[in-house]
Amino acid sequence: MKKMNNCLKLNKELYARKIIEEVIKVYSEICTVHLIDNEEYYDCRFLDTVMDKEITMKEFEDYLIGLTRKYEY
Repeated sequence: MKKMNNCLKLNKELYARKIIEEVIKVYSEICTVHLIDNEEYYDCRFLDTVMDKEITMKEFEDYLIGLTRKYEY
């Protein structure tokens, strides 16, 4: 997972699109996230965040990791 400005790059081998989309829905009240499907990564671009963008991205990332682990077990 790489952070670039307002973008999280998520490795497709580690994260399922379905779970990313679920997290985007959960976070829809506090930010707008555009999901871009690239060859090896999903790019999540954060726009219009209610709170600090860096904090929002970190919390999004933590929630995504937790949800991914939940679905693995």
